Amino acid sequence: MYRPSPHFGAVYVFIHPRGLRVSNSHKVAKTERRVSHIVAHFFMEEYLGNEDLLDRYLVAFFASREYSEEVAQRAVQWAEEICQTDKVVISGFHSPLEKEVLRILLEHKHPVVVALGRALYKRVPPNLQQAFDEGRLLFVSFRSYSRHSSKSSEIRNWKAAGLADEVYFTPFDRTSLLSTLHFTFEKYSKTPVHIL
Repeated sequence: MYRPSPHFGAVYVFIHPRGLRVSNSHKVAKTERRVSHIVAHFFMEEYLGNEDLLDRYLVAFFASREYSEEVAQRAVQWAEEICQTDKVVISGFHSPLEKEVLRILLEHKHPVVVALGRALYKRVPPNLQQAFDEGRLLFVSFRSYSRHSSKSSEIRNWKAAGLADEVYFTPFDRTSLLSTLHFTFEKYSKTPVHIL
């Protein structure tokens, strides 16, 4: 029997990929995710690129804008380890450390899902063109605005985390928007959450 996710408000319940629950099995979760993607089209989610990446094991990555050299090294090591797996990384790749992780993933020809808090690009950015052409990249747009804003970035992160099978954070300050995201997923979601 389907039931709404208990851990998000109404704005997320209907479009959250884990909003419908049948079983805890990974295979069923993937089916639920596909159904949710169909529903999500009614809520302005748009895709550009290889949508099959959404059926893979997705790992979300979020990094604070403020970080130490030690945290940067841990993030780089994590990215290199991910490149040895079949996992697909989803992120906004917006903060400096997220951009560095993206650079490593692209360098290793690892597939990525770029979550946007704005409308889809009219042209694929040059640094992402090869990955896009080779089917190793998907853009997911969660907002129809032409530019990022603080609010749209927040929504982007929540939606990206909602698509993921596992979520990773770098350390963050308690006042960071990532703090609320981390707390909510750790306390109310069945999605595994880690801090590097």
